[in-house]
Formats: sequence, structure tokens, C-alpha cells
Amino acid sequence: RYDPSRQKHPIPKYVRIFALSASTTLSTMVLTTPLCAWYFGMVSLVGVITNLLVLWIISGIFYGIMAVCLLYALLPGAAAVLGWFVAWHIRYVLAMADFMADLPLAAVYTDSIYIVFWLVFVYLLLGIFYFGKLGSPGQLLCCGILGLCIALTASWKEVPSDKAGITVLDVGQGQCILLQSEGRTYMVDCGGYTDGYAADCAAGYLLSRGIDRLDGLILTHLDDDHAGGVDELLTRIETDLLILPPEYSELSGNNTVYATEDLCLDFGETKITVYLPTFPGTDNEKSLCVLFERENCAILITGDRSAFGERMLMCKTELPDVDVLVAGHHGSKNATCEALLEAVKPEIVCISAGRNNIFGHPAPALLQRLADFGCTLYRTDQHGTITIRR
Repeated sequence: RYDPSRQKHPIPKYVRIFALSASTTLSTMVLTTPLCAWYFGMVSLVGVITNLLVLWIISGIFYGIMAVCLLYALLPGAAAVLGWFVAWHIRYVLAMADFMADLPLAAVYTDSIYIVFWLVFVYLLLGIFYFGKLGSPGQLLCCGILGLCIALTASWKEVPSDKAGITVLDVGQGQCILLQSEGRTYMVDCGGYTDGYAADCAAGYLLSRGIDRLDGLILTHLDDDHAGGVDELLTRIETDLLILPPEYSELSGNNTVYATEDLCLDFGETKITVYLPTFPGTDNEKSLCVLFERENCAILITGDRSAFGERMLMCKTELPDVDVLVAGHHGSKNATCEALLEAVKPEIVCISAGRNNIFGHPAPALLQRLADFGCTLYRTDQHGTITIRR
């Protein structure tokens, strides 16, 4: 006999709609995530939730816009009213996207090799689950989350707080340098091939290591290849202190300091000294110089100063022997002169230059000088991002 009480309850309509939206989003992300990781260097972690919040309204917006366009030819006033209504739906989508993007861990970045390993791990799990019919969706999700936690922990602990370090980011024909010590991070310059590229490189590197705030940002000068990406970077990464050369006023804020005299930043066993130019000259010669010192590490950055500016710096102060010297003016033949090399005796020299750049940097004459002094050389155009820890 037929017993209605034994019939399985049908799945509610709203549950089916939710499941369909989630499955559509997930299947799309499976295909698009590797492309986003490759071309944009990031993987969204909130994409599924964001789509569930806005996907239901997208078709309405699409048909609403079409209706506004058709109605405008007959009844412009009615079209304006309908357009106002559709606009609020668009504002909702943009507000949700902004809100989700501002959440902690909204995305992870492939600047960290650990995140790359995690992404490969997830796709291997997905292949085992789909083709091998092993495990359940819940187990797949738990393994993916556990792997992400391990990858993030490894990324955030990559720079021990008890060690000093310098990272010369590969931003193309430009300069962007991170100085890290005792849990603090200072950036020197942010410019490269394009303003957006430099900002993306800097933000991606920082966020992938759990750094969403800089203790300080020092701009040696405001040429685009040194400062072009700063405006965009500051929309994504906050900074406690912005140090600028005294003659520039394009950037400003409550935390901006114009270096009208030599500055010294002390914290713990670390000291960062910012040197002003002592003689008027071109914009390049007016570059601020930065000396980073700790008991077991000294790093010198001279911006775009030529040999003349470097000699003025040596006349002004007695420079110590340094472990790392960032070559001036991206490896120009007129910078990183013999006198400077003799004075600071660098063990390592880093050159920030773009691949196949039109300036011919680094110049063969400079490379020969460095070879004569026995310096170990690292170049962003050959080695990519350079990281040195002491």
C-alpha cells in the first residue's frame, strides 16, 4: 500500500537555487583560478561567497539595462525612473564586492611559493576526488583549508623577526626595496615598468607575507621609476610614516615628513639613516640616500645619484663597510663609482633593472668595476626578486 509518509521530502526550491548557484560558481572558479594566479598573481578566497551574494541580481541588472535602453526611445521619463531603480542594484553589487575585498584574507598571492604549492595541492586533491572517486566534498574542503593554513603560516614566518633582511623587488626598470628587521618593514621607493605594475608587485609581496601595513615608506626622489606606484600602493597598504625629499609636495598627509635635515630612525638594535644631498644638482643628484645598520648587517641605497652625488655623500659622512650595496641609477655607468666601492667595500651588490631595457642597464663598465672589486652580483633582470637575510 502507498504510504505518503514514507516518501522522501522534496528539496526546497530555495535550497536548489542556492546549490545551483554554488555549483556554477565553483565550476567556473576551477577553470579561472589558474588563469588568475598566472596573469594576476592572486587567488580569491571569497569569490564563492561574493558570487552567492550578487549572482541572483546580475540577470535582473542585465535585463534592466536593456529595458532602459529600449524604453528611452519611447518614454525618456519612465526610462530615467527605471534607470534609477537599476542603478541601485548596481550599487549593491559594487558595495558587496568592495566589502568582501576588504575582508582579511580575501585573496592570497602567488608571490609566496607556499601559496603556489598549496594551489597545486588543491588541484591534485580535486583530481583524486573527481577521477578516483575517493573521499567526500567535506574531506576535500577540510584538506584544502588545512593546506591553506600551513601555507599561510609558512609565508608569514618566512622572515624571522630576529634577522635583518633586504628584498629588492623585480618591478622592471625601476626600484622598490624592502628593509626588514625586528618585526618592522620599511619600503624604499615604489616604481617600475608602469605605476600599476610596481604597486601590484609591492602589494602582492607584502600581503602574501601577512604584511598589510608599512612602518615607513621612504622615497629617494619622485621620478616615476622610483615613485610612480606609490599612490596606488597606498590605497592597498597603509603606512605609518612617509618620508619625502624637501622640495617635493605632490604627496602629503598627516604622516608625511619632508626631510629638511638628515633623519635617523632607531628601533631596538636597528638604525636607519636618511641622508640629504649636500650640493644642488639634477633631480637624480638630489636623491635621498638610505643607510640601514644592525650589528650583523649594513645596507646602503643611493637612489639615482651619480659618482658626483656619491662623492658628496662620502664627504658628508664616514660610511661603514656594508654587506649589501644597491647599485645607483639601476646600474648606470656613471654611478657606483670606484671611490664608493673602495669606501664601503660591499660584499654583495644588487642591481634593480628591467629586462632588455632601452638604457642598456646595467652598463658593461659598471659590471667590470664590480668584478674588479670581487663583489657578488645579483640582478633583478636575471634573478628576479632578490632576498638577502642576515
